Amino acid sequence: MFRLLLLLSFITLFSCASKNPKQTKHQATLKLRIGTSLLSQGLYPQALAELLSAEKLDPENAAVQNNLALAYLVRDKVDLALVHVRRALELKPDYSDARNNYGHILTLNGQAQEGIEQLKQVLDDLTYATPEKTYANLGYAYFTMKDYSSALEYYKKSLKIRRESCSTFNYYSRSLFELKQFQEAATSFDHTARLCQKNQTAEPRYYGALSYFKIGNWDLAKAKFLELVNDFPENVYAKQSQRMLDLIKEAQQ
Repeated sequence: MFRLLLLLSFITLFSCASKNPKQTKHQATLKLRIGTSLLSQGLYPQALAELLSAEKLDPENAAVQNNLALAYLVRDKVDLALVHVRRALELKPDYSDARNNYGHILTLNGQAQEGIEQLKQVLDDLTYATPEKTYANLGYAYFTMKDYSSALEYYKKSLKIRRESCSTFNYYSRSLFELKQFQEAATSFDHTARLCQKNQTAEPRYYGALSYFKIGNWDLAKAKFLELVNDFPENVYAKQSQRMLDLIKEAQQ
């Protein structure tokens, strides 16, 4: 669930296109809009069908190629996502939305350094409307490389523009944790947990509890671990929380 949230937070959907007098291009535009809307709603098979129809009608539409990349990405078809996002950039080299997505897809494919190179090109485009997504993508790329200091700096830049991003705040907090700044991480995870509440995300709550454990506040850590176990009994973090509860109980005997 959190991985999907991460994807939808960092990718950029193209939701509109200019009208074209040719009927086929107009139909492709309609298909693109419908497919994009379905993709945003999480109706992935239907979205893919509409976008593939749009591609048949207008195979050289860069926006269609970009959104096809995203439709494949959310279905874990990274190889196909790369094919289509590269095609989008072949058709329109200055397409910063697509380059932002390309950089993030490369990171998800284990090519973080190549992803960083693409993302930094996007930052050179001063007309790009959503640089907070690129900053967050750079943060994630550095996080996967375990360069947590760089990750933290880019997440800070992203949060200066858009503070209410669940996924960005979570990885900002995770970066603090990995840098062993546990007091700051504990406070940050408390905010993240509130921010991510509607997403039913266990990860920030687990790491928040672990942060309190690290700074020696075992009573609060215990309460948070127990709360997580009760709220997410089948989640992997619930199992890890139960192990922490057992550890605390044993240590306090």
